[in-house]
Amino acid sequence: MSAENRKTILLVEDEAISARLNKRILEKYGYDVIHANSGEKALVFIKVNPRFDLILVDIDLGKGIDGIETAEKILKDHNLPVVFLSAHTEPAVVEKTEGITSYGYVIKNSGEAVLIASIKMAMKLYEAKEDLKTAEEKYRNLFINSQVGIFRTDFETGLVLEVNDRFAKLLGFKCRDDLLAEPVYISDWYADPEARGRLISRLRESGEVRNYEEKFKRRDGSVFWIRYSARFVHDKGWIDGVNEDITDYKRAEAEKNLIYNELRASEKKYRLIFDNSPLGLIYFNKDGIITDCNDAFVKIIETPWTSLIGVNILMFPDRGIISELKKILNGNSGYYEVNYRPIISGKIIPLRVVFESIQDADKSVLGGVAIVEDITNKRIAERAMLDELEKERARIGHILHDSLGQKLGAILYLAQAFEKKYKKTGELSDNDLKQLVETSFSALDETRLLSRGLDISMIDIEGFLFSLDDIVLRTTKVYGIEVELDVSDSLNNYGTQKLMNLYYIILESINNAVRHGDAEKIRLLYYAKDGRGYFTVASEQKNIYKVENPGMGLRIMKYRAEISGMEINIVSDDKRVEVNISMGDIPEKF
Repeated sequence: MSAENRKTILLVEDEAISARLNKRILEKYGYDVIHANSGEKALVFIKVNPRFDLILVDIDLGKGIDGIETAEKILKDHNLPVVFLSAHTEPAVVEKTEGITSYGYVIKNSGEAVLIASIKMAMKLYEAKEDLKTAEEKYRNLFINSQVGIFRTDFETGLVLEVNDRFAKLLGFKCRDDLLAEPVYISDWYADPEARGRLISRLRESGEVRNYEEKFKRRDGSVFWIRYSARFVHDKGWIDGVNEDITDYKRAEAEKNLIYNELRASEKKYRLIFDNSPLGLIYFNKDGIITDCNDAFVKIIETPWTSLIGVNILMFPDRGIISELKKILNGNSGYYEVNYRPIISGKIIPLRVVFESIQDADKSVLGGVAIVEDITNKRIAERAMLDELEKERARIGHILHDSLGQKLGAILYLAQAFEKKYKKTGELSDNDLKQLVETSFSALDETRLLSRGLDISMIDIEGFLFSLDDIVLRTTKVYGIEVELDVSDSLNNYGTQKLMNLYYIILESINNAVRHGDAEKIRLLYYAKDGRGYFTVASEQKNIYKVENPGMGLRIMKYRAEISGMEINIVSDDKRVEVNISMGDIPEKF
């Protein structure tokens, strides 16, 4: 267990021998142990340092409060896993702990393996409960605040079991609590008394309905149209569904009754394409809320259909997707590529998303559609192309280093010979000859710098930090730009493949800053945070180069990052460009 992941256990035990024995066992397995010989001292320790990972407490603590009361007082103010120790196996003793949220009961002297297994199981159970609590809070918040109505009703009776605020307000209630304050039967709210019977028949037959339209009544008696999708959950005996108010849509539909049949035919064609398309398709309304998606999309992202409907895309953490979606909602098209990691398989899937807005005859945006494509095979082809490019660049690097470098060295040798000769004859000034020599040295340095960028084998030979020093010296000498280097030794812990691609990214970043941004100062910074490494190439520039439509150089930088498990992000303002590389977990050095 690494130092940063060590768990701390508060051991509450009044018997000194037993305490020393258990403390020694726990420390043997990598735990930090704080010992309190009474319940009162344990409460003091918790008050001073509440960041314990587990409480291991003996039930019988001699004088003062016992282990059960100690646990009750701790759990009153702190959410911590508690494991009880006891020499007793009598039911009466065990029953005393049943009213307390504990994570185990260990009989004293039951052995080292039992104690450690109980501790590990308690911690895993605690972590699982905390994860479940977080997930429940997350999805509960999405459920309550969704802008699409969400409901659950009893299949047989129609009793409303659960709704969100949006659904309650559609029926004229103030909020969900107002609706659920008394028994409400959904069949009472259909405008057509036979409508629910038709729904039940369809659910019995197919198990679900999608985009079903029906008239409902509000609390004040007014009638409105809704579109809903629902699914019969057989083992629970209830119906889950989502809906949206389409009254305005139905009003417009009535006004255009002359083209009704054409619209129905178009919808049928759309549904056929939508459901059978090999590409993932999602439909969202003008507020960015997903109202439908096809099976291909469900398969790509490995998320159930019912968990997707009603989700607001504008609430996604990915700013790139939000930026493209806003374009669509303003009547434009959009395009985005993203690496997606499904929760189930955990395998990163590169996706290409094309957005198109859906507008009415007056060019008002009604929503949009997103076409989602798994581009894994295309990425593999691009990486194969990149490998070929690497081979070619290495070959050119060898040529430059072994051929052109030697020729420039010969030029320098001749120039030095001319210098001696002309000093004797006086036919050329010393300044002329000195300038010739300095120019030749500069050309030689620039040639070797170019060859180093094309042939990375020197990294293995000389070490990566030396290679960075070389970049700094040569960039400063060739371009006359101030370069600052600030790195730590843990950078060398990464493997050669990752460092090789990082080296290329740094060179390309410097090249862009110098050639396209007329850089005045460059800073190379590597730092570690929370066990992960980060590298930044920051340049102060006269001209800020655009990154919205990256050329081959920037694309290759991103490819290099992806194939070696890194992430790259480029940000800029009026005078500064930062290329930020997240390198992943820092490996332990062997």
